[in-house]
Amino acid sequence: MNPAEHLKLIAFLGASTIASKADREGGGFVRRFGEWAAQAGSALKVSGFGIDGDTLLGMRDRARRDIAPLRPDLTVISTGINDTRREGAPDAPNKTALADYRSAFAELLGAVRAFSKAAVLGPFAINDRDTQPLRGTTLYYSRADAERYVAVQ
Repeated sequence: MNPAEHLKLIAFLGASTIASKADREGGGFVRRFGEWAAQAGSALKVSGFGIDGDTLLGMRDRARRDIAPLRPDLTVISTGINDTRREGAPDAPNKTALADYRSAFAELLGAVRAFSKAAVLGPFAINDRDTQPLRGTTLYYSRADAERYVAVQ
């Protein structure tokens, strides 16, 4: 028996990795996941809730407002790295202080667990060459920051 057979709806919550605007060919992670499930013969439904640039507190609020009424069987949280970003300079403060991130993560997880099971996808790998700054912006992301923050999860 496949342990995922009892799942009817999976909600994916996150920022740009869930919004999937960069994947113009395949429609993004959530769409690809849904297609994979369909090809495997599953009746599973997937729903994506991704907003570029979102932070954990934004995700918490959207989980309560937009996902809770759907009562998914599972909510997959993709934390991303927006809370770790530095604006204007590589030595500027992180958008969210580590202590605040810790409490925001606990709030987000608690909000999701109030209506569904939860799974967490940590941030994807960061190549400092490509994110210092990010594509012509004044936003700086670093692998070291991401590793410090994901350790909280």
